[in-house]
Amino acid sequence: AYVSWERSNPAGSNSTYTNDNGEFNFTSLTSGMSYTIKSEKNFGFINGVSTYDIVLIQKHILGTQIFDSPLKYLAADVNASCTITAADISEIRRLILGKINAFALTPSWKFVPQNSILPINTPCGFEHILEFNLINRDHMNADFYGVKMGDINIDVDAGNVMNASIRSDKKIQFIVEDLMLTSENVQRIPVYASEVIGFEGMQAAFNVDEDYLRIENLEAGQLNVNAENYAIKDNQCMVSLSGQSNVAIDPLQPLFYIIVKAKQNARFMDHIRLNEDLLKAEWYDSDLNIYGLQFNAKNPNVKPTETTTVLYQNMPNPFNESTKIGFELASKQEVEFIFYETNGKVIYRKTGTYNKGYHEFEIKKSELNTFGVFFMQMNTNDFTDTKRLILIR
Repeated sequence: AYVSWERSNPAGSNSTYTNDNGEFNFTSLTSGMSYTIKSEKNFGFINGVSTYDIVLIQKHILGTQIFDSPLKYLAADVNASCTITAADISEIRRLILGKINAFALTPSWKFVPQNSILPINTPCGFEHILEFNLINRDHMNADFYGVKMGDINIDVDAGNVMNASIRSDKKIQFIVEDLMLTSENVQRIPVYASEVIGFEGMQAAFNVDEDYLRIENLEAGQLNVNAENYAIKDNQCMVSLSGQSNVAIDPLQPLFYIIVKAKQNARFMDHIRLNEDLLKAEWYDSDLNIYGLQFNAKNPNVKPTETTTVLYQNMPNPFNESTKIGFELASKQEVEFIFYETNGKVIYRKTGTYNKGYHEFEIKKSELNTFGVFFMQMNTNDFTDTKRLILIR
């Protein structure tokens, strides 16, 4: 970040940049004079911003999940209106879809002195300047909060630390009919989910081979799709959907439709793919779990697969404070989890009855009383699996 000081009497100024740890220093300040210090950063607008942030803003506006930090109010007000409204959501979505590359009325970052009084329940009234009157000694507390605008769940890559959103290793399958397309014909391709799952939002980018296909537009299915939710440029289509809270997805009905025109005879699935470099392909369920997405061809002779019982690898692993464990059940039943060390000593047990579908729980290091490598075994009346976990100091 760029950091600068100003002095009014006599007038003067100077500037520097923070190092990889966010540290800065000024060695040429004159004792007995007053200074103001501010920090700025105005690039990388998309860094840390996703449809997940839109979902969190929508929940805040609806009052179902109010922001738990004053700084989140500031981060959400990307149009600098001193309110948090659908206009902020629209601006963030346009950024995600590449329709704009910067916010019109606010920088990519705002910096707030850590010793300032933070406003409550409002994005307005934040201080952005540190003041030092008649400075006469070194100050080691000239610290700022860095607020990445539009990033509500704080997963921005700030330089030397990557606070990536934690995805479950489970992936939602996008099932599409692998049709044979005829040159110059327009085809409406339905896209299905692989299973019954809750929906709060999703985002993805598709690439097609431009010598074979052109994406004309998208149409709504179970998910509300309109021109504000997607952007098509050349051979790419970016999608950002949200706003349908607690929708239960039916795998037998299309999520949405991709309208394509073939430039020559081609099989659809041979010429379309997800582009994770352009936009992370993510699905957000009713509990705000984050899942990756995959494209798979639909076999017309096979119905959507039934849910199977699965134990997923914990995330993160290794971990040092807590980790989340996801599992899926084919039917409602009692489940036992046994955690044990390499010598077979049991260190923790958890038992409960769970409904059919995906579940997740968190376990903390304070519950385990061990370090290093240990194992977790999941048992039901017809299933057993074991995963290797690593708890680091």
